[in-house]
Amino acid sequence: MSKTLNKRVFFLFVESNSTDRTVQEVIKFLETNEGALLHTSNSINLSLSDRIDRISHYRNFGKTFLKNINASQFILCDSDVYFDSSIVEPMLSHADTFKSDFHCAFGLAGQIDRENARVLTSGHYYDTSVFLSDSTALSSWPRCLFSGCKSCNGYLPSNSGTIPVYTAFGGFAVVSKRVMHNQKLAWSPKIVNGSPRSEHMGLFSQCYSMYNDFRVNVSIEHRVYWDQSTLDL
Repeated sequence: MSKTLNKRVFFLFVESNSTDRTVQEVIKFLETNEGALLHTSNSINLSLSDRIDRISHYRNFGKTFLKNINASQFILCDSDVYFDSSIVEPMLSHADTFKSDFHCAFGLAGQIDRENARVLTSGHYYDTSVFLSDSTALSSWPRCLFSGCKSCNGYLPSNSGTIPVYTAFGGFAVVSKRVMHNQKLAWSPKIVNGSPRSEHMGLFSQCYSMYNDFRVNVSIEHRVYWDQSTLDL
């Protein structure tokens, strides 16, 4: 990716007690790529049952590490998301063009053939629990944003372009330096109608309070695909 972008790239992996070959594969990858592997087993109570709290901790653990990484842009990507590397450069460019603090790829849930690195099927939006088209319109699974979805009514007026939203995350996002380097900001659950929602909503709420010009955009034409078989992992 460094050669493709013609830029220096630093890869940070936050490992959370995986039981497969994740650690070995990351170590092998880092032999030829600049980066670091953080282990969280000693930094969190592993009996913690709430999934959103756990994920918030992992994201904040990585964010704290990155405060000393002098980069102009950061990419946040979940490990169970698949995409063509050709989307990376335009996503970085569009984040600058639209002055996005969170420039989100359009994530779709799907069935992934890992061995052959291909997407078999795709449909609903990756994470509807975090999507707000404005400050009041909250969506929920299985309602999605994809106007071509055959299972539900979509929110989007088209299948291309970049749309401003209040909150969103599609499994892949370009994040601004001012968000990643501000240690007063943290991922945390947000309570909506008495229930905890996505950790991104908690972070975005803080960002809107701190920055009058905080912006979140979704890039419709840049697709990533979440392996929905990992839902219960």
